[in-house]
Amino acid sequence: MKRRTLFVAAVCIAFAASGCTIKKDFTLNLEKDFVVNQSDNPSYSQTGDVRATDFSSDFETYKGDLDAVEVQQASYIVTYWTGPSTQTTNASVMIGDLSGGTPVLLSSVSNVNLMSVAAREQTLSLNSAGSQKLNDLIKNSPYGARFYFTGTVNQVPVIFTTKVKAQLKVTYKKQIP
Repeated sequence: MKRRTLFVAAVCIAFAASGCTIKKDFTLNLEKDFVVNQSDNPSYSQTGDVRATDFSSDFETYKGDLDAVEVQQASYIVTYWTGPSTQTTNASVMIGDLSGGTPVLLSSVSNVNLMSVAAREQTLSLNSAGSQKLNDLIKNSPYGARFYFTGTVNQVPVIFTTKVKAQLKVTYKKQIP
């Protein structure tokens, strides 16, 4: 009995000395609207900044102890469109830092008929370098990224609004002494 008590006490002391690690995953949804309104130019180019702390109170709470950030998926939705029924676009979304550093491709689409995708969310194929860039920018201070939205249409005028979305898995990790 004495031996067992000593063993239990030793295990408790070892556990107390090692502390414990708290880990929590949560989802962060970033969104940016781009309004394109040009009457005579078939090319468009816009930028918009997103900051993770604007989209999640969890992120604001745990940003000092982030362990990992991973883009799970990205999508877009044309929330407003007016134009010819045969109007198509080629477009790219790139990711850069908030200070205007060189952006990296996150995704692109080709020959998309705007009328056929209007009001229907579309999944984007992700470029791994762009995903990694977004992961790194969101994980580290200032916890934000600049989205670059560029493209061309086959007919003018070009009048539409697109919401670009990125869903990220964020892991918080805290060592408790």
